[in-house]
Amino acid sequence: MAASGPLNDQPATVTWWLAEAMVKRYNKVHWQSEHNCVFNERTATASGVNGYLPIAQTLIERNVSPEVLRDLIKLMVLSRPALPHTVFNATSLIEQPGKLLRKLHILLEQMPAEQITVKALAGTLGMSERTLARKVRNETGLAIGAYARRVKLSQVGERITLTSVRSA
Repeated sequence: MAASGPLNDQPATVTWWLAEAMVKRYNKVHWQSEHNCVFNERTATASGVNGYLPIAQTLIERNVSPEVLRDLIKLMVLSRPALPHTVFNATSLIEQPGKLLRKLHILLEQMPAEQITVKALAGTLGMSERTLARKVRNETGLAIGAYARRVKLSQVGERITLTSVRSA
């Protein structure tokens, strides 16, 4: 779509590892690696496995009644709550748009939760606490503590899911 022009001057999603190349090649598109799904008036773009689910759900919503949609959601392979709480939004490494967030994400996953402090994170990343907090807020819109909790909750959720799959 980028090559043929419908995305010019529109936001569109791209995976973080491909973002730089896409910006260079298709610089008229407003690439967003922090989102896995972007809807515009006439287009929708998705990146990653989970990006296509919202597009599919939107297309289904346009063609069936709310009751049928509810039944389809129950039958979908990846069932999920209709309105998940924001604290449980997944924060995967691959979704991190910048190098700093990817390093921070890996560090947070490796550290035990009780050892995570802004001071420890900033020291390991070679910057001041204030600089780290500012950069995280600028890139994510979240305070560093909220970002760290989101990463750890996502990590715990994955472990619970994988443990229950193996046990079943």
